[in-house]
This record gives sequence, structure tokens and C-alpha cells, in this order.
Amino acid sequence: MLISIGDDRVIEAKVKKVEEARQEYNQALKQGHSAAMLEEKTMEDKKEYYVLNLGNIRPGERAIVDLFFQKSLKIVAGSFDFSVPLHFLPKIPKNISEKKSFRTPKLDLVV
Repeated sequence: MLISIGDDRVIEAKVKKVEEARQEYNQALKQGHSAAMLEEKTMEDKKEYYVLNLGNIRPGERAIVDLFFQKSLKIVAGSFDFSVPLHFLPKIPKNISEKKSFRTPKLDLVV
């Protein structure tokens, strides 16, 4: 995952254990830095989903998130199924005065 913030900052993700990642994310926010954390979660029906947290993005600042993932495909009877979830549900804090600045993201799919 790469996140470009404004014109001059790039966050490059590293895979870490959940607790270590949370601690590092929270520490960066406390220090006033922009930070991101992506977590994989599983629902009761075993479907997987991801939660992306972005913090300390200045009002009006643009953030571009490039998310890359790999998955092994199981071939059954000469074919395979591959589905990519493209749902986006923004969680906007209630205390944000300029909600107009939040837009539905552009989703590009390259296979």
C-alpha cells in the first residue's frame, strides 16, 4: 500500500503484527504526523474485509491510496473464481465542519 498525501509526502506500508502496528499508528498521530493503518478483518460469515485508518490529513489536502494485494487462485475443473470487493464506506467523524471535502473515491481495477 502506498499513500500519497498532498504534494510531498508518501507513506509506504509495511506488514506488522496488529498490536505493533496500532501502537506505531497511534504514536505517529500523537506526534502530529500523518499516518495510515490497514487491517484485515473477518465477519461472522467468514467474509474478509479491510479497514483503512488515515490520520492527521489536513483539511482540503488530497490523499491517494494505492492498495495492492495478491491472492492464490484455486483451479477447479479447469476454471477459477476471483472476486474483488469494491465497496467503499467512508466513516466521517461527526465533528468535521466541512463534510463537503469528503468525496467518493475513484476506484481503478487492474487485473
